[in-house]
Amino acid sequence: MSQSPLPRCVVVIPAGGVGTRMQSAVPKQFLDIQGIPIIIRTIQTAAAVPAVRHVVVATLPSHMTYLAELLDTYALDHCTSIVEGGTDRRSSVARALEHREIASADVVLVHDAVRPFASCGLFERVIEAAHSHGCAVPVLPVTDTIKVVDATGAVVETLDRSTLRAAQTPQGFRTEILLRAHASYDSVNGTVTDDAMLCERNAVDVMTVDGEVKNVKITKPEDIAWAQSLVD
Repeated sequence: MSQSPLPRCVVVIPAGGVGTRMQSAVPKQFLDIQGIPIIIRTIQTAAAVPAVRHVVVATLPSHMTYLAELLDTYALDHCTSIVEGGTDRRSSVARALEHREIASADVVLVHDAVRPFASCGLFERVIEAAHSHGCAVPVLPVTDTIKVVDATGAVVETLDRSTLRAAQTPQGFRTEILLRAHASYDSVNGTVTDDAMLCERNAVDVMTVDGEVKNVKITKPEDIAWAQSLVD
């Protein structure tokens, strides 16, 4: 029996961060881990996944030339395109979704530029689940007790952590679902922190898959030291 063909996948990477929390003059996505920039490690993994046909990175205009030079240096320019991002994460993703490669994609993954340790296996699980169910998000159980507080800092409620999950990326979507969600976005309804939330607001069911403990978002100085230890 012949296997079903792999879905065609495009990975969108919003990479417009300026590294405020990192307290660095260099944007966090361009910091090195053992001599290789974080964003290059992220793109290398995405490009190594068999179903991934192309990677689209949305970044600031001031970063486009430098990123293009990095892609050339690491021989990733043939499978990666750069577009000018928007004023926030959501608008950067929306601009990446205008790229010509999106039209031929069955599934679009949206992945944080600064999660360089997501495995190819995680990408594959998300692609498969998104292709089957429409939307898929990798998650981890929440181990801390979570308190809801009011404006004064007083505890209002303690949540049942058995029902809570911490979301990661890559998040996967059938292409038409993600395009429709972004097309219906209305800024007066408030910000969205990830694309799954945008789909949730459009009454789309989002399935979960097992995330990975090492798939950490690198945002603070101490994260760099931890990341360096992973590749020592």
